[in-house]
This record gives sequence, structure tokens and C-alpha cells, in this order.
Amino acid sequence: MAVGDIVTIGALQGTDKYGNSKKLQQVPSQSAPNFQDYALYTFVGNTDSKYGFKWIESKIDGKTVYISQTFVLKDVSYNEVIERANINKTLNINGSLYNLRLLSKDEFQNKLSSTVLDQLDFSITSSNPLYTLTSTILNGTNVINIIYNKDNYIPYIKSLWGENDFDLYTSSTANGCILALELLNNPPTISGEDENLGNKTSSFSITYSISDEDSDQELTVKEKLNGSIIRTLKNPTQNSTLTFTITDELFVSLSMNTTNTIEIEVTDGSATTYRRYTFVKTNSAPFITYTGQTDLGQLTTKPSITYSVKDNEGDAITVTEKLNGEVINQFSATTNTNYTVGITDTFWLTCGSNTNTVEIIASDALGGSSSKTITFSRKITKLQIVMKNAIETDAKATKILVSPQWTTTGGVGKVEVCNNGFDPNPTWEDATTMVVLNRPHLFTNTSKTASKWGIKIRITVTKNQGYDGEVAIFGFGGAYE
Repeated sequence: MAVGDIVTIGALQGTDKYGNSKKLQQVPSQSAPNFQDYALYTFVGNTDSKYGFKWIESKIDGKTVYISQTFVLKDVSYNEVIERANINKTLNINGSLYNLRLLSKDEFQNKLSSTVLDQLDFSITSSNPLYTLTSTILNGTNVINIIYNKDNYIPYIKSLWGENDFDLYTSSTANGCILALELLNNPPTISGEDENLGNKTSSFSITYSISDEDSDQELTVKEKLNGSIIRTLKNPTQNSTLTFTITDELFVSLSMNTTNTIEIEVTDGSATTYRRYTFVKTNSAPFITYTGQTDLGQLTTKPSITYSVKDNEGDAITVTEKLNGEVINQFSATTNTNYTVGITDTFWLTCGSNTNTVEIIASDALGGSSSKTITFSRKITKLQIVMKNAIETDAKATKILVSPQWTTTGGVGKVEVCNNGFDPNPTWEDATTMVVLNRPHLFTNTSKTASKWGIKIRITVTKNQGYDGEVAIFGFGGAYE
């Protein structure tokens, strides 16, 4: 908002001598309520546009002051205003704090801009025209005279009266009272505006930011769905993007074809601001049940990601599995049946240590869609190569010389050999010591279960704990007899 803007703040409330209170509609100045109609007057919080009271925003000595666009009351004296209208009292109106006060002569004459003065409604009686304040309004005769009390505060305006006729207790239908609300605490602000988001068929997010002109304020944000607090944020960074997500779990719990309300509430402890969004759930997207963590972190073995899907309306479900953005599987799914994402051994062995993303998407025929995203990376702590096929020997081998080409800095190398490589469970012997000495290893095994003898070699390099460098196996050579 800016100086000269018309702002709606609260509502005028009158209380009779029996203690009965009533909100009063704002009317043109010439029809303002007679002060004698009620025993007390004040301004209260209000959300009904019928009673919204309009003020003109102004700046006085750096402070935000709102001036009543019309006379608040007529047929009123200065002392009556002070005694019965909560003057110089702090009012909490819709969560913001204001001081209800009068304007001083100096403020009215010297500190209100023409954009403010030109919007004041000064028609006091039906016989008087609607005057617009100009730079000469305080001069001349037969124009509106601004009447001040002895302390130079302006409680009302007289038409066609002279200042010499002023009395602190004078009441007249030609008297009109204007008041001011001085903002004591700037309320927090929320970006955007209230909005109807229309129909929704699946989970979604909204983004917003918050700020407060009072830099020393600590803000608290509450994100609500249909009145229930979903998340509370303590003093989030101002003017940064915040995201509130209606998750699959929240969306599936909502009733079909009913209006739902998202409310963002931010308070600085004194003033509270709200932003509201509405939407209607017209179709329930399929729901994915996955109980594992969304970030599996660093893994040393291939992950097994198991899930199931269902659709509340019984619609047919199509599941798409993606790995790093590429479709690896797509099929028609059965409700409440467990499925496992098809991560192959080949992918696992070649994916390196980069972060990998698995996305599971479940869609129905009506356009509803939901997804789950799981990330992981491979932590390579051990390299191992094993001969796929044994080398057949005419007789039992008795010794073998192995020369690996490897990088073992930061790790431990191990060489294992066997002479019964065709057996289902070969007898592996540790040849590492002799490899390091570059000497042949003498086999100790003398038995086999297979029909023939054969040589196999297995080489392993295991990283030391805490070592982040590279280890490698490039190949090997050797001889046997």
C-alpha cells in the first residue's frame, strides 16, 4: 500500500448504556452516526465487508497513520470524544495494533499530503457541498473551517462557523469528528493473494514468501489444511521461497468434490497475517505405499526398493519406473501387490559413486498421478575380479605365480587361487604373501568333486576406512604347473 490509498481496517462499534454492542456501517459524512446514539464507541476486528471501515493511508514523521475517510461521528464535542471513544487507547484490530487518536493542528496543516486531503469527505449537512481540501482551505470565509481545541488537536470540523465560536463542550449537527489510527506494529506480509486453485486430481505444492518491515521481529509461520496445522516454521528467512506441499498422504485423505482450504498464517507475536487458497479434489490419484527412506544414502550393496499401489476409486493403475530419468519398466499394476524396482547387477556395478534417482509413477485413466522419488549412491569400498571360467589342467596343479596389475594405496590387496576351479565350491587359498614376494604359491589342496582339475584366480582390493582416494585392478598375468 502507499500514501493516499484507501484501506479497509476493522469496523466502528457502538455500545449502548445496557452494554449491548453493535457494528455500524460506514456512511457519507453528512449521515454519520449521532454521537448520542450510543454510550461508547470503538473500532473492532471485522471480516464482514458490510461493516468494513475505510481509511486513507498517510505517513506522519515516518509513521503509518490511517485517517478516517468520512466523519466517524457528528453532533459531538471534543470532550465527549475523549471520554467515550477510546481515544489514545491501543486497539487490536484483526491482529494488528493501533493507537486511536486525534490529529494535531500541525499534522493536519503541514504533514498530510494533498493525495490524502483530497480524499476526505467533508460534506457535513445535506445543504453543504462536498468540499475538497486545497491549499487555501484554511483561508477566506464561507468555507469549511477547521476547529481545534486549546491544545491544538482537531476533534471535528465546523461548516460556516468561526473559530471564536469554539467550545470544548459545544455540540452541533454541523460538527463532524475525524479520527486517526496510528499503526504501532507493522503486520507481517505474505506474498501473493488469496486464490481459488480450482480442481485438483493429485498432490501439489504452493510457494510463497514472508516479510516484516519491523526488522527486529521474530516470525512464526503455520501451514494449515482445513484448519489443521501441518507444519510450523520458526523464524524462517524472510523474502526466501517457502514451499507447502499437499503430499500424497494428505491428498488421499480428502473427500471428493468438496472445497478444501490451505491457510498460511504468519505472526510476529502482536500482528497476524493470513493467506488462503481453496481447491476441490475431483479425483484421487493412485496412492503409492513405500515404507523406506527417500534418501538411502551411500550403499555398499544393491538396494531393494519394494512398494505397492492402490486407487480409492478402483481405477486401472499404470506404473512407470524410472532410473536416472530413463524408463526401465512400465506395466499395469494390481492393487496392494508388492513390486520391486528392477535395478540390474550391471547397472549397480557400473553406476560409480554418483547420486542415482529412482522415480515410481502411478497413474490412473482419469489423469490422476502420484510419484515417489528415492535417491542413493554407491559407496565403493571393495573391488573384486574373479575368473568366470576355470582354466582346465591335465593334472592337479601344484604351484602358481600371479602378477596383478593394481593400485592398492589406501587399501589392502588380496590374491586367492584354487586348483579345483570346476568344483561348485572351490578350495580358495590365500596367495597374497607369495604374490608380494613375487614367488610361486604352492597349492595345498589335493581333492576335487568335479570331473576335472582347473585353475581359478580371485583378486580383491578393500579400501581402508576413511580413505576417499581411488584403488584399482587393471588385470593380472601369471603361470602355473
